[in-house]
Amino acid sequence: MKDVTNEIPIKQIETLQEYIVKKGNERGFSNETLHERLMILVEEIGELMKAVRVNKKGFIDNKFKYDGDLDGEISDILTMIFWTADKLNIDISKAFEKKEKLNNKRVWARRTYPNK
Repeated sequence: MKDVTNEIPIKQIETLQEYIVKKGNERGFSNETLHERLMILVEEIGELMKAVRVNKKGFIDNKFKYDGDLDGEISDILTMIFWTADKLNIDISKAFEKKEKLNNKRVWARRTYPNK
């Protein structure tokens, strides 16, 4: 398989991580612990799952006010991933590039799950 890791927009990923960290600090989140950030990340994933369930299944829950903003939920998750990576001193652009080099050498197979 051809190595296409040179096509990864490293600078844009770096810039996005810098922006997210800067805005988080400006908004007063710099003192959050790793544990708190991970809890918020899981919370955001839960919000996305609830929004998908409401959107796709017609599920009615009067306590949950879904406004159709699935892209906003995804954005929240992405923000929390970058914010958590910063707490762990992980440069996502370098981590992504490293992982993609490994992934490009893998043989991929689609996972299938039994129907219930």
